[in-house]
Parts: sequence; C-alpha cells; structure tokens
Amino acid sequence: MSHDFLDEASTPGDGRRLFRRPALRVAVSIVVVGCLALLIMALGFTVYAPARPDASQRIGPRAPMVKILDPEEVVVVEPGDLSEDLTVTGDVKPVSQVSVSAEVTGVATAVMALPGEKVSSGQTLLTIADTDLRLALQAEEAAMASLTAQLRAATASLTRTSGLAGLGIKSKSALEEIEGSVATLKANLDASAARVDLARTNLERATVRAPISGIVASRGIEAGQLVQAGKPLFDIVDLAKVTVEARVPLGKLAALQPGQAAELWVPQTPERVFPARVARVSPRAEPGSRSAIVYLDADNAEGALRGSMFMIGRIRVRSNLDAIALPKDAVTFGSRSASVQLVRGDRIVEAPVVTGDKWNAGQAVEVIDGLASGDVVLTRPLSGLKPGDFIRIERN
Repeated sequence: MSHDFLDEASTPGDGRRLFRRPALRVAVSIVVVGCLALLIMALGFTVYAPARPDASQRIGPRAPMVKILDPEEVVVVEPGDLSEDLTVTGDVKPVSQVSVSAEVTGVATAVMALPGEKVSSGQTLLTIADTDLRLALQAEEAAMASLTAQLRAATASLTRTSGLAGLGIKSKSALEEIEGSVATLKANLDASAARVDLARTNLERATVRAPISGIVASRGIEAGQLVQAGKPLFDIVDLAKVTVEARVPLGKLAALQPGQAAELWVPQTPERVFPARVARVSPRAEPGSRSAIVYLDADNAEGALRGSMFMIGRIRVRSNLDAIALPKDAVTFGSRSASVQLVRGDRIVEAPVVTGDKWNAGQAVEVIDGLASGDVVLTRPLSGLKPGDFIRIERN
C-alpha cells in the first residue's frame, strides 16, 4: 500500500497538477470575496448616504425680523391750530349799574316802574308833587321880569343923561351914578335868570327818569311817601353787556393782556358758550391772596346772563394757526439738535427736526421744519427698537 502511495507521488506530471489546484481555488476564493465586499460597500453607501436636497428645499438668506407696533404708539402728522388756554372762574356783574335818586324833595305822586321790569333811558320812573316848584318858578320869573323893566328904564335914563352931560347940562357924577345903576341891574338880571333856570330845572326834576336802559333791580319808594333828595329810590342794571370778575394766579398774570379772546359758559349748560374778551387786568394781587382780578367783558343782548351768576371761562393766551406739534416724548433733544423716529415704508428712520415753542404746559412741542403732513412718527422711543429695524403696524 505504501508503495502505491509513493508511486503516485513520484509521478512528476501528476504531482504538479495535484499541487496547483488548491492554489487556484484559493485565488478564486479571494477574488470572489473581494467582489462581494465591494458589492456590499456599494450597497451600504447607497442605503446610508444622506439624500441631497433639491433646489426647492435649499435654505436661502435668513428673513429679517419684523417688529409689531400698536397704532397707539405712532402719530400721523397733521397741521392744525395750536392754542394755549387759561381756565378761570368768576361771577357775572353788569357793566352798567346805577342807583337812581331824586334831586328834589317832595311827595311821590306816582311810581311807574316795578322790580324786574325793563326800562329805557329817559323813561319816567317816578313823579313828585310839583306845586311848590311851579310857584317857585313863577316867583323867579316875576322877579326877572321886574328887573328887566328896571334895566330898560335905567338904560333909557343913561342915554338921556349921557346926552345932557355932553352938553354940560348934567354933571359927570350924575352920569356915573346912572351908569352904576345900569351895571347893577344887569348883574341882578343875570342872577335872576340863573334862579329862573334853577327853578325850571327843579320843576323838571320832579319827574325822575331812568338814566340808562336796563332792568329795575330794586325799588325803595311807594306812591304817597315823602321823597328825600339824594336818597336811593331805584337800582337799574344794564345786562346788555356783562363783566365776569375772574381770579388768576399771579404766575399767570404776565401772559394776559387786554383784547385777548375768551369763552364763558354756565356749568349747568356748558354747550352754550358766550364769546368774551379781556377788558382789564388788575396790576396787583387781591388782599390776602396770591391772585389778581381779570375783567372779562361779554355781550348779553338776549339777557341770558344775570348778575352774580357763577361762570367758567377760558382765556386764549396764545395761538398759532396751521402748525405741527408732537407729544413731547416723541422728540429727542440733543445738545444742539433734535430728532424724531419716523416710519418710512416698513422701516424705522431717524430724522432731524427744528423745534419751536412748547405748548399745553410743555406736553406738546411745535415742529417748525423737518416734517410734512402724513408722516408717521413714533410717540416715544421704544425699548429694543432702533433706526433700520423692520416694523409692521397692527393692533395687538
């Protein structure tokens, strides 16, 4: 058996074939395994490789952040009339008010006016018994007539004496005596004429007339009573024009001057406004106070306002027509300039402005230049909002 084994191994050709076959099989196996490895790797890459996004899914530049503003945080610029008013209160007093009294003494025969009645200037209010006054007038007129006759006779005598003195028939002293008599009579006649005028005036004064047109506020006499000269009989007030005496703090007094426009109204009916004007301004403070009196005149042709009525008023201290003003917080003041934040399109823009006076006790600032009608301005600087930011205005 061992011989057969040796014989097979000793054959040269057969030995080489037996040796080469296992090597071939190994090489083939290596090639197959390598191909399988490459195939697995290719399949793995295909399965696990991330998908490449298409053009529609590619991320572009990041969109800007848009901040939301409430409409209450902006104001639209609109030119308007600026005004500054001073509120006052006071009581109504008639511009014209008189106390009527008689200038002669006598018994009242008739009283024609009652309290609350309207009277016209010159209208009869009261008549006084005038019998004594008529007699006095007649006596004075008679005395005046006597003096007139005496003067006429003395004048004629003077003419004759002057002619005779020129002829040397009458002495110079006689002429001078007659001249003195004529001069005395002339003086007495003038005095008599004055007494006649006084008597006639007293007779006219027996009729008491209204010195002004107005309303009888009070009456202190009745028919049959004795009228004392100089004693008040009637009070008449003219309410066609009234004055409101208003108290104003001394600190506000410098802003007031005659001619300034004002408005008045009664607290119970504020919808009815009475135009008025500053008539006078007191130059000093009222005793015991830190205020002064300002007098406001108002027309009251309809008589709606009555004396001592309490009223509220507004005095137009200053005004500027067709001007632009912003809330004070909307304007940022620098050392030499001022600026505001505008809404231009969808962005915030800082714009320089030129400011003027302050209004409404400093709550509004007038803008002289830098803004136009329709501009949208932030009412105040907002935290986290700066020029260049994108914004949108909508109600929260």
